[in-house]
Amino acid sequence: MSTGMFNANDQPIIELLSPHSTVRYVIPKYQREYSWGKNQWDELFDDIYESESTQGHFLGTIISLARLSGDVNEHVFELIDGQQRITSLSVLLATLYAILRDNKADLDDDQLADFVGLKKQLVSSKDGFPRLHLQDQNTNNDDYRYLLHSIGLIPAAPKPVNHGNRRIALAFGHFRRRVDAITRDLTGPAILDEVFALLKKINQSVIVNITVHSHANAFRLFESLNNRGMPLTPVDILKNTVLSETTRAGNSTDLAFEKWQLLLGSLGDSYSTQERFFRQYYNAFRSTLAGSDSSRIATRSNLVDLHEKLISVNVGRYIDQITAAGEKYSVILGHTKNSPYGPDLDKELESLRRAQGAASYMLLLQLMARQDDLVVSSRTLTGVTRLLTSFFVRRNITNTPPTHRIDRMFMEIIESSKSAPEEQIEAFIRSRLVAESASEAEFSAALRGPIYEDNVDMLRFIFASLEADHFTKENEANFWSRTSNRYDWTIEHILPQSDNLAGEWVRDLGGTGDDAAERAREVQAELVHRIGNLTFTRYNSNLTNWAFTRKRDAIDAKGNYIGFKNGRWLNKSVVSADSWTAQKINERTEMLVSMTMEKFAF
Repeated sequence: MSTGMFNANDQPIIELLSPHSTVRYVIPKYQREYSWGKNQWDELFDDIYESESTQGHFLGTIISLARLSGDVNEHVFELIDGQQRITSLSVLLATLYAILRDNKADLDDDQLADFVGLKKQLVSSKDGFPRLHLQDQNTNNDDYRYLLHSIGLIPAAPKPVNHGNRRIALAFGHFRRRVDAITRDLTGPAILDEVFALLKKINQSVIVNITVHSHANAFRLFESLNNRGMPLTPVDILKNTVLSETTRAGNSTDLAFEKWQLLLGSLGDSYSTQERFFRQYYNAFRSTLAGSDSSRIATRSNLVDLHEKLISVNVGRYIDQITAAGEKYSVILGHTKNSPYGPDLDKELESLRRAQGAASYMLLLQLMARQDDLVVSSRTLTGVTRLLTSFFVRRNITNTPPTHRIDRMFMEIIESSKSAPEEQIEAFIRSRLVAESASEAEFSAALRGPIYEDNVDMLRFIFASLEADHFTKENEANFWSRTSNRYDWTIEHILPQSDNLAGEWVRDLGGTGDDAAERAREVQAELVHRIGNLTFTRYNSNLTNWAFTRKRDAIDAKGNYIGFKNGRWLNKSVVSADSWTAQKINERTEMLVSMTMEKFAF
């Protein structure tokens, strides 16, 4: 099929990677790196191996763009879509080549001819170059070249660092295990027959090769025809839209791609963070962005539609503006060393992140943009950030305001604060946050509740903040450090959670008598998750269900305190107690509630 936009042809793999052609495929640098894993490898392998079609199994669609080559006898195509499949197929073919090479002495003449043909499918017989050139970034192409070298297909290629832990090597190992599994019960020539039968199925498999005439046509097709690759995210789609519009405008696609990569580099690898930035960017600036609809709020479902309208107005301006916003967002995320806003703001931003205040980043993004116009100072930004931290501590403890209200609330604050002079901005935002927050009584009541069950992450933040107020050079600690993705400092229940209360615990909580154990369990059920019964320790698993005095005085083999005498301010009232009773828990609860409310007051 042919149109003015593209030509489409059904091609078996043996034609796509013909031993007799000089065709090479190059994956452009703006494509995602190779990312298929076990599920996709198994699906590809099983689809081919289990196929009973005499006409070849259909493997989907690829989009390619003919590229000028310095050699008139060489045909080079950019793989705009389909790189995951073509890369995986190439690694699978390399796996079969490695197996046949190990058994080359046992091949008959016909098999030897097929073996030579397989080599030419992977490496051009004309110049010895691989038929597939992966992206240079993230060592994708270096990994692939080393793989081909390791099985004797190309001359020396250096082994990249950590080669064995990355996708190309993992795919090769996985396919080798899959082939070994289907030949495990076979012997002698039957093994080679099975390998060549699989090679035949691969070469008969059909791909629809859509050859486009321009990058713009390629990017328009890319979204709808990615039918067997990794699912496209809205951020992927926006990247393709930017590149397509850049090409249509006659600008440099490479430059646009580099700017886009800088933007994503500012945001980090987390997709949820990237997607949140694109939503918050639109919502923060929607009243001033060319092509925006100020009546609409950016959500996950309409994100692509809203940004595509911005891109269509002026793609160059769009990429410049959103990249500048990304640099500011990077500061908010803590990704920027020596930020231009000063250490005081950086410290407050760290607290806001730990207080789970991401919903407010759109407000800070807009205020930072106003600082560029000398309307807002770093001092004001620092004060507003401190307010936001208090707001989110209260909000995340009380669930007031509800989640669905928060985005709209910050957009309203953005719009209504634009006309306020700088000296009034912090006071104005404070008044709006107070109006939206739970009352003091509600906040106090929530802090007295089973906070460990309700929000242990906010409990960690509260404890870390209270401890920080009592740091000295000798006792400063990082309560956010992790080892093997687990916090080094954990939340410890002084009165244990265990159902097996005994001895000292039963006496201290239930007194004496036949019903002491039952009364102790009642006290435990009521108070065990209260703030007054919780503290920090680095040795939670060591203390377990020990009696209170043993947990209080515990030491390790070197005589170091590992119990509650660990020097933490939180434990000051705990280590002075001789027993741990309901009264002690309630007294400590009242103290910590009072200090928390003062610490996070507006």
